Amino acid sequence: MNAQHWIYGMWSGEPSADSINPADGTLIGKFPDGGTTEANGAIAAARHVLERTTWGHDARLRQNVLLAWAGALEGEREALARVLTAENGKPIAQARGEIGSAISEVRYYAGLARHIPGHVLEPEPGTISTILREPAGVAAIIVPWNAPAVLLVRSLAPALAAGCTAVVKAAAQTTLLTAAMLRLFERTGLPAGAVNLVCETGYAASDRLVRSHDVDVVSFTGSTATGKKIMIAAADSVEKLSLELGGKSCCLVFDDVDTEAVANRLALAATIISGQQCTAARRILVREAIAPQMRGHLTAALAALRLGPGIEPDTQIGPLIDHPTRAAISALVERACDEADSVLLRGAMPTGAFARGAFLSPTLVEHSDPMPSSAKRRFSVRSPHSRPSRPKKRHWQKPTTPSSACPPACGRNKASVPCGLRGPCATAPSGSTTTTACLPKRRRATIGGADLDGSTGTMPWPTSPS
Repeated sequence: MNAQHWIYGMWSGEPSADSINPADGTLIGKFPDGGTTEANGAIAAARHVLERTTWGHDARLRQNVLLAWAGALEGEREALARVLTAENGKPIAQARGEIGSAISEVRYYAGLARHIPGHVLEPEPGTISTILREPAGVAAIIVPWNAPAVLLVRSLAPALAAGCTAVVKAAAQTTLLTAAMLRLFERTGLPAGAVNLVCETGYAASDRLVRSHDVDVVSFTGSTATGKKIMIAAADSVEKLSLELGGKSCCLVFDDVDTEAVANRLALAATIISGQQCTAARRILVREAIAPQMRGHLTAALAALRLGPGIEPDTQIGPLIDHPTRAAISALVERACDEADSVLLRGAMPTGAFARGAFLSPTLVEHSDPMPSSAKRRFSVRSPHSRPSRPKKRHWQKPTTPSSACPPACGRNKASVPCGLRGPCATAPSGSTTTTACLPKRRRATIGGADLDGSTGTMPWPTSPS
């Protein structure tokens, strides 16, 4: 299975770079290693369609294209999930869930394509002011490898619905999946050049997309460090930026929960995509009163998870994305273990049948400091388990009033704990003091989403990226 650049409706480029299965090191296929030349061609194609065709004015066409694309994706749903698992390594159940979510989101944005209203105002008697919405322009979409299907759609589908044209730069690790999804546009009425694909193993094409004055919007999902570089590079052209950078998501566990049930949920939430997701529950702050129970239950739950190739139906943790990533994560795990108050579970690289894959089993460490160096964002299966120290974190003890039930640490506590994109609270059924007090505190949180337990006593983490 090979991929090529897709520019102005033409597939081009000699496949030369390898796409490797992280589960066993085997070759899946090849793709061309492009750069500035391909990026310039893709930008020119997208610009031509934007300025010389009626694409941006024909909402009915855009809706029909998106609906047809969703239908084509639906028809190849299982095949796409298998390609995703082969390239990314995630368990096949997670891959199927991601493809399903991507299809659903395409249909959602198709529904919005014909509803882009403007406003008519009368700012003063006899004066009418009309505000119309128009496409932002050419969108450069730099896709990550951890959830390449849903995060491609989450940028591309709304861009097309609004009348933009696009240049997609695929992640090197999952280029085959991105190309397979975009190839299905050939079954639609999409004008040639409205969507373009550039493949590369380096950064030349990405750099050109970010710096080009013919690109109007850049959508990027990845590390904060790279996001800062994009902001600097895009400053000269004053491009609009959409950056999803995230952090190390923190979970709060109160002392009125079923610790065994919560531990099982946390273990799954921490290891989704082998921990390589910004919303993965990889940092857990626990009430002092239930620390012993959580310590035992969470250790057991993580140790019981099944490690293996993602294509096997009973696998719960697949490999990391590649061997260099595993080496980097292993070094960080060793550092975390050295700094921890105690090591509850030490991960390892498996031998035998899994030795050729980029596998690493989970590690669980415990800190009394809620802001150890291991709390910084890194895609991994490591799960720091923190108990805030008693003298400085009295608000972590059992709440006695609604105002103290949800501590400021939902966003940042006195130790300045960054929480990232997701901040679940595990607590008793709805109606408890803790739950009702958490709701107004959400406005003070520096997190993207806050989840509270419902009456079922389960936490609403998704089984697929969303």
